[in-house]
Amino acid sequence: MFKRIVVALIAFFALITMYGFADHYGSRYASWRALSSEHVFDAAQQYVEREYINTKSYDASEIIPVCVYAVTCDDVWARLAIVDDPDQFDFDALKRRIWARRFKGTCQGQTANLGLHVLHSQGSHRPGDDLPIWNFYGDSFTSTRDRHWFFGGAFSVEPWERCSIDRAAYLIENGELVRNPN
Repeated sequence: MFKRIVVALIAFFALITMYGFADHYGSRYASWRALSSEHVFDAAQQYVEREYINTKSYDASEIIPVCVYAVTCDDVWARLAIVDDPDQFDFDALKRRIWARRFKGTCQGQTANLGLHVLHSQGSHRPGDDLPIWNFYGDSFTSTRDRHWFFGGAFSVEPWERCSIDRAAYLIENGELVRNPN
């Protein structure tokens, strides 16, 4: 009887561990696989609504540029570079680069794989909110200030090109995120 209880407990804890592992890596894989221009736009829209529009932390008459950044590799180091037009960007190449960084150890560095720069004229209302990074576990952008929740992290090593209205992929305009017509 005692052996059956022990075997049942071991099986129970093994199932819980396997479920947690599958859930953690399964959701991250699904996020990686779904990366696309439309997916990034939707996630950027959700971030901007959550951190700027719903908090009323900006002047609604103001036009705020939002740049998209993707990881690039120069020699061995990773750096974020501006993506001028996400609709024309090669997300398949980005996914291969991200995969190689994770599993082959290439393109090292304390740099996110994907990020945004919200060029808020009055500065960020909270440090880190103007430089959100892609969170594969949450399938969304998250502030770099969220370190204590295990989702924050580094944006990019220096030097990285700052956002400008000319290079912005999106604009916050009249209370919503829109694609930059430039």
